[in-house]
Amino acid sequence: MKGNILILFLLALGSMLHSCGSGDVVHPSQISDDIAGEYLFKYPTGQIERVIIKSDSTYNQYIYLNEINYKNDSCLYSNSGSWFVVDKKINFNDWLMYNYLRNPDSILVSPQRTTLMDVYWYDKSKKRVSLLSVFSDNGYVFKKLD
Repeated sequence: MKGNILILFLLALGSMLHSCGSGDVVHPSQISDDIAGEYLFKYPTGQIERVIIKSDSTYNQYIYLNEINYKNDSCLYSNSGSWFVVDKKINFNDWLMYNYLRNPDSILVSPQRTTLMDVYWYDKSKKRVSLLSVFSDNGYVFKKLD
């Protein structure tokens, strides 16, 4: 009897572990030249953050007060810096942090320059465009414009 319960338990555990590994789990992509391009993030309060990543390991960053300013290319803040990769994570030197602790609901009174670390890149797929995930738990994710 105990042997049957143990076998059933092991079968159930194996099935559970197998189902956790299969599914639509998306893992960060290996960084390639495809990362270069323009990415946008829209804040819940209407501001727009735009990042242009270049293949020479530099970037430009622009923050717009609203969509009208974005369309007129009239930015509130502009910034540039370099980026580098460590273990599939992108790190941005001299990033202009516009929000507090990567929280898009908490805008800083005055942006601060920092090194933004551990940003994940997801290459495009059949279901979505390429993404830069600064912090996916709260939606701070940039979408690539194609």
